[in-house]
Amino acid sequence: CSVLMIQLRVERTYQIDEALRQMVVSEGDALQDVSTLGDFFGYLEDQIRPNIFPPEWYNGDTLTTDETGFVMYYNMLVGGLLVVQQRGTQQSPCRVPMYSGAKSSYQDFYEICYPNKLIESDYTDEQRRNGEVPWAPGVPAPPTKPVNVLETRNDPTLGDFADAFTFSTEYDGFASFLALADGAKLNQDKVEALKKYRWLDKHTRAIDIKFALYNGMLQMFTFCVIHFGFDQTGTFVPYNHVGGTKVTIKTIDMEPYLGNKFSDRMQIALEVILVVWIFYQISSFVRGGLEILFREGWRGKAEVDELGTKVYKGGFKNFLMDKWTIIDVANYGLFVIYIVMRVELVRTILHKDNIIQVPANSYKPILEEAKTRVETQLLGNFFNILLCLTRCFKFYRFQPRLAIINKTMEECFSDLYHFLLMFITFLFGFAVMSHVLFGPQLPQFSTLAESLMTGWMMMNGASLSYMQLAYVDGQMAAVFFLAFMFLVFIILLNVLLAILVDSYALAKDKVVEEYGGEEDNIPSLAGDFATITRHSFSWGGISNTILLQAVKYLGEQGEEQVTVEQIYQAIPEGVRKRNNITHEKILKNGGLHLVEEGDEQEEEHIDHMTEPDLNQILAGGVGSEVKELLRKMDDMLLENKQLRKRIDNEIASGRMSRTKSD
Repeated sequence: CSVLMIQLRVERTYQIDEALRQMVVSEGDALQDVSTLGDFFGYLEDQIRPNIFPPEWYNGDTLTTDETGFVMYYNMLVGGLLVVQQRGTQQSPCRVPMYSGAKSSYQDFYEICYPNKLIESDYTDEQRRNGEVPWAPGVPAPPTKPVNVLETRNDPTLGDFADAFTFSTEYDGFASFLALADGAKLNQDKVEALKKYRWLDKHTRAIDIKFALYNGMLQMFTFCVIHFGFDQTGTFVPYNHVGGTKVTIKTIDMEPYLGNKFSDRMQIALEVILVVWIFYQISSFVRGGLEILFREGWRGKAEVDELGTKVYKGGFKNFLMDKWTIIDVANYGLFVIYIVMRVELVRTILHKDNIIQVPANSYKPILEEAKTRVETQLLGNFFNILLCLTRCFKFYRFQPRLAIINKTMEECFSDLYHFLLMFITFLFGFAVMSHVLFGPQLPQFSTLAESLMTGWMMMNGASLSYMQLAYVDGQMAAVFFLAFMFLVFIILLNVLLAILVDSYALAKDKVVEEYGGEEDNIPSLAGDFATITRHSFSWGGISNTILLQAVKYLGEQGEEQVTVEQIYQAIPEGVRKRNNITHEKILKNGGLHLVEEGDEQEEEHIDHMTEPDLNQILAGGVGSEVKELLRKMDDMLLENKQLRKRIDNEIASGRMSRTKSD
């Protein structure tokens, strides 16, 4: 995450992004008013062009040659402003009949339709490069009707204006480039000519305004696209709807690793550390899998369970099928993909043919390519971070109190996915209902996807005014609102809460039982940190590998608590001599949990005290309070013996297994 934040320079990116959205694009004001083709030209002339090509200072002073080309004083315009149009085909008749010979009653009334199919889609790449894509079906480019664009080729005041009516393979559309070098007057004349010669018409399907800036102080290139999607209703698709008006701003460092600042050196160092760490983790993961394969084989060790069925434990097959193995493989795979994509991005932007030559007199598509690569990289990193967060649950298993969350998810899984089936059914049903009832008037329900998102937000407490629903249909608004709030917000959410609470309580009870039925016996995270710290700072002790092998051997012999001497004897004599292992070295290992021998002897003495011993104490000259205490102890010991006898009977009958806490 640190490497990603340094690479993207998020703080710098936000400063540029916010300034462009508010001052140049006017995302919250002027852009919202663009609805028709005529509004687009008004927005281009009144908002974009004056901010991209400012003619003077704020006090009216004319800009000098060295002062031109700056946007908001510090951002240098790269080349100029590009306007690209996507044009569609036409279709007649509008509705193709299902049956031969059938004809729509309105075919003659409405003869031609304009589908969303792009006009260049019917032509090959070679035909596009040769300029064979027409302006409109049956109309060559540049057109001579309804207006004659060819007559402008001899007009020196318009420059290459006619090229806007010819398909450009470089810009993938019909493009007009307003170059910074042409000056503000010529660019203004071009925009007015585009409007005069009806550059936008019924075939217009989408329009993009593109420009790039360079901030030398921040050393970042910024690429901006303002997209307008034209709807078949005669207006642009509403802002932030699918295919509608959208502002995309990406800031990219086109010269990585060339700076001499501390942040640049830190970036290189962190990236090297990340690469080394990733491949170390991958090699450790592969080595662990191979060890399991060679030690336990493909299927593992065969055992017979309580029902007499032959089962296999361990083995490379079970290792591959383990859910954590699958998550680890996906996580490491995305890390490798991220490294490859990062190397490819740097290789692309540093290639000699892609270095932006400034001052430029053309638009630079390399910025779009870099922007696309960065977006793809961010998408992969998004899922990779989710996997990293999921893997945290794997590492939480070492601590019993943290592992309660893992056990909670395991306990509630069955109930949870059954609940989700019901929940999705209700949410989808209400989404369809709201889309049909309120979609024609309210943008929150205009599409099924919007209705699903609005329902999800309502479920999470997002405010949607009841009056907005009542404005469309008062009676149905009341029915919909009450039904949604009662069934989804009150019943389903509380059922979900009950499932999680019950599962947590059950998981916690199981952990408590593992530690003798006392919650205080469960190790705390602070105690684990103390053990880890003690282990980290214990020098001169026996190695963990040798100690674990010895303890594992003793555990297989049925030992639950062992002495230092037993550990010493469990280590092969050759290993003891070769590593100079002594009792003192064993005691110095910080991972051991030591118990005072005197405490165990005292407990054993009390546990094995007989009734004659108690009678002898009672016959002595002790006070009545002590006698009463000893009688209670005698009763407790008898109950304890009876309980142990009952447990032994249960174990003998196979209805209970002995655990460490027993």
